[in-house]
Amino acid sequence: MYGTSQATPHITGAIALMQEAAVENFGHKLDYSDIYDILVESAVGQSVPNYQYGWGRLNCKHAADSVVAFQMKSSSPLAISRNNQHKLLYDEINSKLHFVYQSGQDFNGRGKYIRYTNSTDGETWSSDQKLGDGDAPSIALDADGNVHCIYRDGNAILYQRLIGGVPEPPDTLFIDHFAIDVSVPAFTIDGNTGYVAFELYNQWMQSFMLVGSFDITSVNPVLQYSDLESTSAYRFSAPALVMDPDYGLVVVYTREINGISEVYYRASEQGWQLIRVSNNDGIKSSSPVVISAVGLWFFWEEAEPSDIYYRRRTANWLNRPSPVYTSSDAASIAPRVALNSLDPSKLYVSWSEQTGETYNIYVSAYYDLWQNPSVISTSAVESRDPDLVYLPEALIEGRLIVNYAEGNETWLNRGTYLPVYRLRTYQNVLPFTPGGGAQSKDDLVINTGDALFFMSGTVVNNQLDFRYVLSRAGFVKLLIYDIAGRAASTIINAYQGPGNYQQRVDVSKLPAGVYFVNFETGQKRFCKKMVLTKQ
Repeated sequence: MYGTSQATPHITGAIALMQEAAVENFGHKLDYSDIYDILVESAVGQSVPNYQYGWGRLNCKHAADSVVAFQMKSSSPLAISRNNQHKLLYDEINSKLHFVYQSGQDFNGRGKYIRYTNSTDGETWSSDQKLGDGDAPSIALDADGNVHCIYRDGNAILYQRLIGGVPEPPDTLFIDHFAIDVSVPAFTIDGNTGYVAFELYNQWMQSFMLVGSFDITSVNPVLQYSDLESTSAYRFSAPALVMDPDYGLVVVYTREINGISEVYYRASEQGWQLIRVSNNDGIKSSSPVVISAVGLWFFWEEAEPSDIYYRRRTANWLNRPSPVYTSSDAASIAPRVALNSLDPSKLYVSWSEQTGETYNIYVSAYYDLWQNPSVISTSAVESRDPDLVYLPEALIEGRLIVNYAEGNETWLNRGTYLPVYRLRTYQNVLPFTPGGGAQSKDDLVINTGDALFFMSGTVVNNQLDFRYVLSRAGFVKLLIYDIAGRAASTIINAYQGPGNYQQRVDVSKLPAGVYFVNFETGQKRFCKKMVLTKQ
């Protein structure tokens, strides 16, 4: 078939099948970005649709089957995105966790829309809500526990309130139609004032570090901003923000000069003077974050491959930049930090550790010294971009919640290339156990249904291959029934924890015929037809 005009019936039918599969498996319809992603990856013979074939070479079956593997409603590995600000926060007033992430992906790798979900215990997450179109979200809470979110949409920065959990329409805080790039924005709230910082890179190759404020109670908020620094000689990084009782508003970012970046900060109570944080030693320092905890604590990536370094702001900088964790053969990426709100002498940090093509999530704690980190993820799939938060709890130190993105390009594959990513939640009862943690792991998939089941369509050499994903612990049954409804073989009848399972079963003792494979958990049931032939 040739030409885009002839493709309309094909794509319309495929979308109908995809929506039916989504409603049946997930209980909701797909957004336009979900449909676009799946259709692009399911087009047979073409890497992308084009003017010659349009959608005319689409494989409708692959498109519908791919919906089952589209677990997080996003094929984007940037779901939690490295934006130096929190996407996960805990509201102590209402005892609720709030989480934002981006979903969907275009050809440039940016997210297409922003989603929000919440939880009271970190185990059960609410049905997510779409906030708006864009990428790189971050959130802050006001004094009443209401969620305020900012995110980037092209060269615009948008702001959105959720009052009582109900999202209001987004407002445009900033837009520059002629900018080459607007960095991921940093965001924090103090009282009724919201603060935003970001880098603007314009068409004249000038870089500006901009900081501004707006009234979060205003019906039509307006960002009043100015540039802290501007130059055409080098670039600034995406900044981080924090409000400190002694230093005021603090902006931390890097300046990249001659290919080497160093970490600096400016504080309102210090007259916005530029102060260097990292060593001026010709070694690259990047991805800074900052937290206020009886002074300022700075964290960043140091060297290539990178280690996680930190420095605490004391009088006259008596301390020096020091490692949280170093590894000779791995890169430590994207540190995120949480503060113990009951004891500010305790901090917790998480990051992604890359060894070759393997990514894992590490966690450590500061108890006067940094503890030996725990690995909380599994190397079976890539795990990236963590964010974490501390939850106070009576009679114990508290709990640590870590959210991160998990998945890679080959983990779940329905016959055609489809990168699959999920969001996971890890919980650990404190105090932190150096080098441990896996034994106390409570790993849950957010908003993917209770279970997913995948089975090969044909039986090869009397062997049946199947795999399944459990988002929570529970009793699992997997049985093969004959056409009369009698149980011909019991494969699984046991209580299992959350995780990814794969198994090959010998069915050589079963006679040729039509069978049904029944997979059942506490909340889900799947039944697949199997035809067994004998030579």
